[in-house]
Amino acid sequence: MKTSGCFKRIMALFGAINFCVALPARADVWYVDASISVSGNGNSWATAFAKINDAITAAAGSDTVLTAPGIYRENIDYLNKNLTIASLTFTTGDTNYISQTIIDGGLLKSVVTCKNLSASAMLCGFVIRQGKSNDGGGIFCQNSNPRLKFLTIRDNLAHYGSGLYCTNSSPVVESVRFVHNESIRTYPYRGYGSGICCENQSNPVIQNCVIADNFCDTKGGGVFCSYSAPEFYNVVMQNNAAVSVGGGICCESKCAVRLVNVFIAGNLAADGGGGVYSFDSSPIIQQATIVGNIAEARFDTGDKNMAGGGLYMYKGTLTLVNSVVTDNLGDYGFYMNAGTPTIRYCNFFNNETGNFFNCGQIGVNTQVNSNGDPCDAYFNTQLDPLFVQPAMGNYRLSNWSHCIGVGIQVINVNGQTITAPIFDIENQPRPLPSGTSPDMGAFENPNGVFLPVELVNWNARVLGNDVELTWMTLSENNNVGFAVERRIPGKEFSEITFLSGYGTTVEPHSYAYFDRELDAGAYDYRLQQIDANGGRTVSATIRVTIQPFEFDLFPASPNPFNNSTRIIFHLPHTTQADLAIYNLNGCLVRLLVSAYLPVGRHEMTWSGKDEHGLDVASGCYICRLKVGDRVQIQRLMMIK
Repeated sequence: MKTSGCFKRIMALFGAINFCVALPARADVWYVDASISVSGNGNSWATAFAKINDAITAAAGSDTVLTAPGIYRENIDYLNKNLTIASLTFTTGDTNYISQTIIDGGLLKSVVTCKNLSASAMLCGFVIRQGKSNDGGGIFCQNSNPRLKFLTIRDNLAHYGSGLYCTNSSPVVESVRFVHNESIRTYPYRGYGSGICCENQSNPVIQNCVIADNFCDTKGGGVFCSYSAPEFYNVVMQNNAAVSVGGGICCESKCAVRLVNVFIAGNLAADGGGGVYSFDSSPIIQQATIVGNIAEARFDTGDKNMAGGGLYMYKGTLTLVNSVVTDNLGDYGFYMNAGTPTIRYCNFFNNETGNFFNCGQIGVNTQVNSNGDPCDAYFNTQLDPLFVQPAMGNYRLSNWSHCIGVGIQVINVNGQTITAPIFDIENQPRPLPSGTSPDMGAFENPNGVFLPVELVNWNARVLGNDVELTWMTLSENNNVGFAVERRIPGKEFSEITFLSGYGTTVEPHSYAYFDRELDAGAYDYRLQQIDANGGRTVSATIRVTIQPFEFDLFPASPNPFNNSTRIIFHLPHTTQADLAIYNLNGCLVRLLVSAYLPVGRHEMTWSGKDEHGLDVASGCYICRLKVGDRVQIQRLMMIK
C-alpha cells in the first residue's frame, strides 16, 4: 500500500532541509566510488576506493568517508570508529543522491554495523537494503549513539529490528524512511519490530520519519520497544502489520515511549492493538491522529484477541492527550484490560463496537467544553472530527471540525508536565493563531475556533412589499437549522420563522424565505444558526428599505434561461392584469395571465413554449405587464 497523499508534504520537507556542511581538511576525507575499475588510495576522487569498507579501514576515528553515487554491494562495519559515512547529500544538501547511493547487503548479514560509537559518528544519505541478520537487518546499533540522517532503509530481514535494531543505544534518527522491511520468525526466535526494535535501555530520538508497509511475524509491525524510552516526533506509522500485537507500535516491559505529532494509520494487528499496544509500560502520546487501524484475525494463528482497534492497554499508565482516535476496526477504539489510563482532551469517534472499554468515567459525558460540545469530566468528546478528505488520505481538520481549539497547552499528568509542541507534524505553528488553544490530532488548523457552518451568499432583496431572504451553506456540522430574525431599526430582534438544517454535510445547500406584505419602511434581518447542542452563531445584519407600494414588474430569474424562468410582479390594488410574452416583431408568443387579480405579489413561470405548447427558438423575447393604462416591459433571453 502507498503512503497517504496527506504526507507528501512531510516527505518533501525532508528534501528541503539544507544539510550541506563544510568538509574537514582534505587529509580527513576518504573518497569512495563504486564505478572505478581499480581501487586507489582514497585520497581524491581520481584515486578513490572502490569499497566503503576499504575507506573505513584506512580512516582514523573522526574522518569522513564520502561516497559517489552507485551501488555498493557490501556489509559495512564502523570498526568502533566515530566516522561520518555519507553520500553527496552530505556536502550538497541534495536529497536526490539518497536514491542514487545504495548499500546492498546481499542478504548476508547486517548492512551497517555500529558498535561503541559516540554521537559524533554519522551515516547520511543512503539507501540501506537487502540486509539479513538475527538483529538489525538494515542497521545494527550496540552501545552506540550515531546520527542517522536522510536514509531509506528498506527490504531488510531480521528477527529483531529488521530496519534498525538498538540495544543500549540512543541514536538520533532524522528524516529516515523505514519501508518494506520484514521481521521473521525462525525457531527459537520470534519476529519483533519490523521497522525499529529498541531494547535494553535504548533511548533513540526519532523525528521527521516515515515507518510504513513493514511486516512483522510476531510483535510490532512498525516498532517494538522494551525496557527503553524512545522518543518519536513528527512521525508517520502507516500500513504496517503484525501477526500478533501492535500493528503500529508495541511497547512492552517498562517501556516509557513518547509519541508527539504522530500519524498512526492503516496498521493491522491480528491479536490486539491495531495502532498501539502497551503492556506494563507508560507511553505518553500527544497530538496523535490514530485512524483506520485494525485489530482483526487476518492470519491463521489460533484464537485471537481482536481488541483495541486504535489502542490496547494491559497494566501500566498509558497517557493520551490532544489526540483523535477514529474509524478503527476491532473491539473498541481504546481497550483497557488493566492499568491506569489517562485520557485528556481527546476525540473518539466511530470505532467498531464502541469508543471505550473498561475505562470508568472516561467517555461518559457530564459537561460541555469550550466549543459547547458534550464531553466527559476529562474534556474528551465523541464527535465526527470532520477531516478534510479522508477518502483521499487527507486527515487534516476541516474548518468546521469540533476538534479545533479544544486541546490543552500545558497539563500535569501523574506529576509530569506535558506541553503541546510549538509545531505540528507538517511544521506549521501550533497553536494557530497564536494565543488560542491547540487542536486535537497531529495537524493544526489555521482557525483558532471551529466554524460550525460555512455560510455564504447571505442576501436580502425587496420585491414590492415582500423581502426575499436567501443564503447558502458550503458545509454544515450538527446544524439543527436557522432562526430568521427581523427588527425595525432601534428595536429588538424577534424570530419570524425557523428553517431546518441538514445536520452534518459537506455538500452545499441553498435556503430561501419570503417575508411578505410588509409596510413601507426600513427592516433589519439576521440569522441565528443553532447547533445540536444548543450553541448559536449569529450572521451579519442586513438592512433593507421598502418603498411606498407601487405597481412593479421585477427582474425575471433566471435570465438568461434554458428551460424556464420565474416572473414576479406586484399589484397596488385589486385590478385587471395582463402578462404576456412577445417576440421582437411584436407578435404574441404566449399569454401567461389575463385576469382580475388581488392586491399583492404574484408569480408566473414561462417554460419557453408558445400558445400551442411548442418550444420556441433561442433568442430574445419581451415580457410585457399591462395594468390598467400602465405598461412595464423587460427583455428575456432564451438559450438552448
